[in-house]
Amino acid sequence: METINLNIEIQKPIISLNGKNYLINTHEIEAFFKSCEAFSLSSSSDLVTQTRIIADTLIDQAPTNIEVGDLKNNIKFLREIEFLFRDILTPIK
Repeated sequence: METINLNIEIQKPIISLNGKNYLINTHEIEAFFKSCEAFSLSSSSDLVTQTRIIADTLIDQAPTNIEVGDLKNNIKFLREIEFLFRDILTPIK
C-alpha cells in the first residue's frame, strides 16, 4: 500500500465579535442538535417552529402590566435564535 501525503489546510470555524476572535465549537453544536432530537426536534424547521411557539406563549402569558419594551426585547431575542436555527445547517447534496 502506498501512502500519499496530501498537504490540505483545514480551516477552523472562527468568528470575530467586538474585535475579539472566537473558535466555534462544532462538537457542541452537534451535541445540541442531537439532544434536540430527543424532543422530536430533528430539523431546522422544527427548531424554528419551537421558537415561534415559545414567543407566542410569552406573549399570551405575559402579565397585563408588563412594559412593552421588556416583552419586545425577549421576542426580538427569540427571533434572532429563529434566524440562527433556520440558517445554521446546510444539507450537503
